[in-house]
Parts: sequence; structure tokens; C-alpha cells
Amino acid sequence: MPHNRGMDATDVTVPAEGPRDGRTLRGSSLIPAVLVALVTVVVFGRVMNQPFGPFDDEPNLLRNPYLNPPTFTEDRVLWLWTHPHMHMWLPVSYTVWGAIAAIDYRADSPAPGPNDDPTISPRMAARPFHEANVLAHVAAALLAFAVLRKLIGQPWPAAAGALLFAVHPLQTESVAWVAGLRDVLSGAFSLGAIWVYLVATDEKVPARRGRGVALHALALLLYALALLSKPSVMVLPALLVAIDLVIRRRSVAAVARSVWPYVLIAIPVAVIARLVHPAVNVATLPLYHRPALAGASVAFYLGKLVWPADLAFDYAWRATEIPPALLYGLAVIPLALLGMAVVFRRQMPALLAGLCVFILGLAPVLGLTPFAYQFHTTVADHYVYLAMLGPALIAAALLSRARIPRGAAIAAAGVVLAALAVRSYIQLGYWDSPRGLLEHTIAVSPRSSLAHNQLGQWNRYRRDLAGAAAEFAVATEANPSETKAPVNLVVTLAEMGKSDEAVKAVGDAVARMGNDDAESVRLMSGALYNAALEAYNQAVARRDVAELRRARRAVVESIRLRGDGNSARLLEQLDRMLTPGAREEKGRP
Repeated sequence: MPHNRGMDATDVTVPAEGPRDGRTLRGSSLIPAVLVALVTVVVFGRVMNQPFGPFDDEPNLLRNPYLNPPTFTEDRVLWLWTHPHMHMWLPVSYTVWGAIAAIDYRADSPAPGPNDDPTISPRMAARPFHEANVLAHVAAALLAFAVLRKLIGQPWPAAAGALLFAVHPLQTESVAWVAGLRDVLSGAFSLGAIWVYLVATDEKVPARRGRGVALHALALLLYALALLSKPSVMVLPALLVAIDLVIRRRSVAAVARSVWPYVLIAIPVAVIARLVHPAVNVATLPLYHRPALAGASVAFYLGKLVWPADLAFDYAWRATEIPPALLYGLAVIPLALLGMAVVFRRQMPALLAGLCVFILGLAPVLGLTPFAYQFHTTVADHYVYLAMLGPALIAAALLSRARIPRGAAIAAAGVVLAALAVRSYIQLGYWDSPRGLLEHTIAVSPRSSLAHNQLGQWNRYRRDLAGAAAEFAVATEANPSETKAPVNLVVTLAEMGKSDEAVKAVGDAVARMGNDDAESVRLMSGALYNAALEAYNQAVARRDVAELRRARRAVVESIRLRGDGNSARLLEQLDRMLTPGAREEKGRP
């Protein structure tokens, strides 16, 4: 086939020689595409029977007031088009969730109460949401195949790359996690936009009147839907530039003319996302250390890409807790790979392009600028979803240029993909139960305050208050900036009647966080006051002097924290209730 002008003879975008009839080419892609879809369904099908998970499924769906009931009115689902929820603006994702919920919403069932299991709702079933995740992932895998088929020109190497995209264990989190639909949906729309863009800018296809404009309009629409599903795909224009310049060898001027509308769409969405989702209470590194953090984060992902073991929802990879020497040491790895890719860019342009796609796809969450989830960890598996197109491109290109016999290449690719598929299937098993997922996360990341706090809540819903308090205590210790776990610890200790321990926990929490977090202090003092007052009344009824003293100390502490102007009056009322044997405690905290 003829090359593009100026294209090197070794460029992998040159399709393999074969029939040029369009129907034959489509037919040659049908079997590989079906294989990609079937394997993806087989590997990920088990998630359809899984429950809702911990973490964000509860606030996003089960107890989201704008999806209960899921009516498309201005005070429900449509409200999410003009307002953020949970400091995130994801109108397309919430619209899809609303549509799924409406299919089988049981309005007559009781609403989940504040002390009910947050992963179970009488009104919503988990299965339709999991089915939507799997369906969207299959669509994304097929679109990845279409993109690779367009770039590589050979269907079976493209299918292998698409399968790497689909079944790599790093992708399991986005698909198994119901709230991960935002990653899968934005990734699928982005891949669709990339494919349509490649078709629209294909200089080998004869131009037809209006065809280019219509295709670009479709690509821009898909990109807009991707941005409104999750704004982190704002990097898509950079991916297009990398593919155009490195693989397709288009001129800078031509690329600029093609890409600028995508940049124009991305800018306002990026600004809105930053405004509604600020990085609050996130401990950040100085500016001069952040490039090293970004490089180390890329190295972390590369390690999981090559050896996907010990995957977890939260790695507790907090930037300020990582030694600078380790950051700079890890940052050398992606720099060395990029340098090698630049040296061999003529012989293997897909290597450089794939690395660029992988790194640029992760750019918003590498730590160059602070983001909210850094409070828990800088790295997370679901961030890799769209970026996985980069490794898929490299794999497809390598197979298309393999110097070994075709049978050996197919066998090697099959073994690797089968191993990854099995590993993904095993990883998905951790999502079979909320407790199992939390315990696995803690086993991998013992300092995950997020998982310890969630496990504590899970125990509390099951009235295992001692187990809950233990997990809340570990979560509080694991992350000095944690605010939810200390509140949960005080509430639980107060509920257990351990007023002395609750007072100490309040003191430790205030000493750690200061009085800046007024809401947390209010919640802790309120829980302590209610529990201590109840203990006080019971002690009066039993005439238990020792318990009266403990309860009074707890009440005094809670009143002090509340800053209540009626403190003196409240204490006088309490002291009137003191038995004669306890009056000696009057005036003493």
C-alpha cells in the first residue's frame, strides 16, 4: 500500500498487504472483534452477580437524594446537570445512573435508614448497574480495537492489543466498582472520539463533501459526552497530538487545525472541575518535588502494568509520606523508557506514542497539581482506564512487527493474555463481598485509613461496636489528616458507654486537627454530650458515684467543645441532680 508523504518505511501504520475491497476488510475484522467482546464478557461476567460495594456506591446511588426516586425533573436527576454532587460535576454519569435506577426502582420499599448496611438498598438492585458497567467496558474494548485497527492496519495484532486493554487486572476496579462507571463511560466515549477523529483526518481516504465536517462534529460530541462523564479525560487532545505527530507523521500545522476545537471544549470543563472539586485538606509537596512525584507515580503504574499483583482499591500512597530519595529514584524509570523510545522512534514509533499516551492519560492525577483523592493516595487503579490505550498500542505494534514465526507470536500473546485474564478473574473475586474487599485492601495497604474507616462503619452497621471502634482507631492513627474516623470513633465509644475513652479520643482528635474543622468538633461534642448525659441519668438512678464522676467529666468536656453559652446553667442543673456522695465532685472537671 502507498505510504503517507514523508513516512518512514518501517512505520507501523502501514497496513499489511491484502485485499483492498472494503467488505473483505470489514469481514477480516469481524472475527477478531467478536473474540474481543466474548473474552471480555467471560472474564467480567461474574461482576453482574456482585452487590454494591463500599466506598462511593452509597453516596452516589443508594443514598443520593437526587436519584431517590430517579425522576428526570429539575429537583432530581436534571438538577445534577447544573449543580455538583459530592464536589463532582458528572452530569452524564448521573443521568445514566438515573436511567438504570428507573428501570427497576422499587419506590414502595422502605428507604435505607441511617444505621442500615450502606451496600444494600431495598429500592435498588445492584445487578442492572453491574450489567451497565460490563456493557460499557465491552463497548470500550471494541472501540479500542477499532482505534488500533486504524493505526496498525492488521486485525489480529489490533485484537491482541484490545484484549490487553480489556482484560488487564488494572481495569478490574473500574468495571467491578459500580461508581467506576464514570471511568468506563468516559473512557468509552473518549475511544469513540479518537476513532472517529482518525477516520475524519485520514488523508488516504478520498474527501467527500461535508463528510469531514460531519465526522469532526460527531467526534466532538463524543468528546463532550466523555468530559461530562468524568472531566479527567480533558487530556484527550494531548493524546491525539501524540498519535498524529509520532505515528501518523502529520505536520504540526495540520494537527493544530484538527485538534484546536477539542482544546476549546476541554478548557471550560477543566475550569469547572477545578472549582467544584478543590483539593481540600490535602498535604502537598513543594512545587520542586512534584515532577519527581509524577515520575514516581508513572513508575508505580508501570510496575503494576508489568506485574499486576497486590492490587488494591487504596494504596495509601500519600505524597508527603514517601521519602524524596525514593521519589527521585523511581522517577528515573519512566525517563529512561522515554529516552529509549525517542532513540528508537524511527524504527518503532508506536513505542514512543504508546508511552506518551500512557503518561498523558494519567497526567491529571500524577500529583503535578493537587487533587482531592490525594488525601488518601496519589495512585489508584481506576485512573489507568483510558491510559491503558498506550500499552495496548505498543503490544499491537510489537505483534505486527514480530520477527518470529506467526504461530509462535500468537502462542506467546495467547499465554500472556490468558494469564492476565485469569489474574483479573481472581481480582474480581474480592468484590464478591464488601467485607472481603475491605479486608483485602487492608492486607495490601495496612495504612489505608479509607479501608479501615469503611470496615469500621461496616462493623458498626452490624452492631459490632467493639470491632468498629478498633478499626476507627487504626484509621485515625494511619492518616494524621483523617477527620471522619475520629468522629466515628468518638460516636462509637460514646454509644458503647465508654465516656472516659470517648473524652480522651476527643482530646486526641482536637489536638491533631485543631479547632479548624468545626463540623467534626460539633459532631464529636454532640455525640459525647448525648452519651454522657444518658450515662449521667443512669448513674443517678443507680446512685453510682464513680459513674457519676466519669459522666460529669464527659459532659463538661462536651460542653466545653461546643462552646455553649449556657454552659454554667447546664452544669448547675446537672449538679442539682448529684447524690450527696457525689457532691464533692462539684466544680471539678
